[in-house]
Amino acid sequence: MVRNAVRVIALTIFKLNEEAVNLALGDLPFSSYFAHLACHLRDKVLDLDQSYQGRNGLDLVTAAAEELQDLLEYLQEVFDCDNQLVGDLLTNALLFYCYFPVVLGSLAAETKPIISISTAQFVLMRSFAIFRYQPLVNSIVGALLLDRVPECFLTAIDKYPDRDPATYTFRWRLKQQAQVSLR
Repeated sequence: MVRNAVRVIALTIFKLNEEAVNLALGDLPFSSYFAHLACHLRDKVLDLDQSYQGRNGLDLVTAAAEELQDLLEYLQEVFDCDNQLVGDLLTNALLFYCYFPVVLGSLAAETKPIISISTAQFVLMRSFAIFRYQPLVNSIVGALLLDRVPECFLTAIDKYPDRDPATYTFRWRLKQQAQVSLR
């Protein structure tokens, strides 16, 4: 109940799409919210994989999958706010903390992957079914299908597990001006 109330408040703020609000959202400490959301998604993916690998029963796997689905739907609601800054902040965080190092990194792993191939495929299928935000979808598809994966993608894939939301916020501020458009 509290989680839903926080989500509604956050969505209401994101929908304002006013310059003063966006300036606050793009700066510390508020920009770390998106990194924490991405880390929360990463944790849900790891929980799903652990319950699947542990063979703890269908109930635990189903519960983990439902939690993941709920979070993915909330993230799409954030993208639906039509706030460019919020969408870009969330996309950067999701790619940096979840998709490149865990999901795509597991598919590209030469040694033992972080999550199973089955879990990575499931997460990608659910993500593609839910997400409609083109910069995020295009980045994931590009990393999967391009003959030559851009160096920044490869670097992001190789950087797990030393990802901490505190490092993201400062890195975001340093690279904010030199950001490459994903559109």
